[in-house]
Parts: sequence; structure tokens; C-alpha cells
Amino acid sequence: MLFLANLCLSVLITCAQNNSVTYPEIGKLSPEFYLSDIKYYSEKNASSEDFRGRWLILDFWSSSCVSCIKSFPKINSLRKQFNNKIEFILIGYNDDHIELLFEKFKKKFELQLPVVYDTNLFKVFEIPSVPHIVWIDNNGIIKAITTSHELTTDNLQSFLTGDQLNLAVKDNKISMDEKSKAFYYDKPLLINGNGGNDTKFLFRSLLTPMNIKEMPFMPAENIEAARMKNMLQVTGMPLSWLYKMAYGDTLSPGVSSKVFFLKQQIHPILFMITALEKTFIVTV
Repeated sequence: MLFLANLCLSVLITCAQNNSVTYPEIGKLSPEFYLSDIKYYSEKNASSEDFRGRWLILDFWSSSCVSCIKSFPKINSLRKQFNNKIEFILIGYNDDHIELLFEKFKKKFELQLPVVYDTNLFKVFEIPSVPHIVWIDNNGIIKAITTSHELTTDNLQSFLTGDQLNLAVKDNKISMDEKSKAFYYDKPLLINGNGGNDTKFLFRSLLTPMNIKEMPFMPAENIEAARMKNMLQVTGMPLSWLYKMAYGDTLSPGVSSKVFFLKQQIHPILFMITALEKTFIVTV
């Protein structure tokens, strides 16, 4: 009976381990992982436990990711800047030519970055796209999951000092699947609750067919009052005029709208940016 009880207990523990989360979650202990055949690193093999006591950045990339490769010089510079404080390791999605590609750019940019090629870790960590950066602190806690854009000196310094990292979170496959249930890509965003409430936007453009029976005619001469509310609505105007309205700083305006562009919106894009202080803007 004792043997049977131990066997049952063993099965339960194994099942619990098999059902445990294997992908990183912010605020939680990093899942265990093992890196083998690490190149340009002091150790050829290392596990997640080996990095305890050190801050770690895992940079997942692939040979087809241009932005990943472009970020290598920046990451190389940051590794030198935070030498002996933060370790950076590149995790490549293995294919037939990724190693040759890395060696080419290593030589070109004089990179001193550890790299390992581990396609399986992409699957275990549920990584849907790259760049995918996992930030792990000295206690093995996941502090952030981002793109390489958030790898800045200020953010890394906050990472070291234990400050709250309010960085944009990059989705994994699990979170992407959950969000996809609330958003349908084949339907308009923020319409009928698709992706959120229809007031959650900063800028919005709406183009409709001509409907003279239901819509009032609002030409250029009538938009000044609406402009004061940071909301531009024009109806009954040709598409060519709308292009000039949106891109008046790069397209030559027509004679009829010359005064409006020169005095009101020499740089309409900059004008719209300053209006961010308002609640929202509707523009066409």
C-alpha cells in the first residue's frame, strides 16, 4: 500500500509539473531553461539557475528579421556599457543560414555578443514573432517582455535598480490568442465593440460614399468653426481635396484652399500632434 501511495504521489507531481506554465510571465519566476553550445560566452552551456544573481536580457531573433539585425550594434554598445552588471544573450531561431549570417554581421559590426541557436526555446516560450526581449532580474523574476525598441540606457538602469518598468508588453502566442477573441481582423476597429469602446481613439478617419439625401453639404468654407473644436468634418468634397487637407505640407494646395493652408495648416501633421492635449480628434 505504501508503494502504491508513493507511486500515486509521484504521478501527481509529474502531472503538476507537466501542466505548469512554460512561458515567461511578468512578475513571476522565470520558467527553467537550458542553453547549450553558447558561442562567444565564458560558459559553453548554462541553465536558468546559473544566471541567478545576475540581470539577464534574452534577445530572440531570426535571420529574416531586419529590425533584429539592425539592433545588434545598439545591443552590443549596451552590453559594453553595462559590463558585469547585465548579461545579454541572443537566441536565434535556427535555420540553414542563420549562423553564417550572424558571423557576417559579427565581423562587420565587431560584435561581442553571446549567441545560441535554439528553435525549441521559441516553442517553449510561445514566441510568435521577433524581436522578442525577455528581461529577467537577479532573482529570476520576469520584469518585462518587450521589443528591442525598449532597450535603452534609462530603461536598463531602472531594471538594475528595481524600479517599476512601465514598458509596452509584447504578446506571446497565448495572449495573442486571447486578444483575438475580442478583436476580429476582418471587421472595423472600435466599431460595435470590436477591440474596445468606440471612444478609445486619438485620431480617426472616416470616408463614406456621397449621400446628398441624408448628409448636409460641408465644404472647405465651413470647417473653421469645427477646427476650433479640434474636429474636422467635411462632406461633399472630392478625394483630391482630402489629400491636400491631410498632406498640405508636401502637396501643392489648390487655389481655393491656398489661404487656408498657408495661414492655418502649413504643417497639418504637426498641427494634429499638438492637438493631442484634447480628448480626441476626428479628421478626414
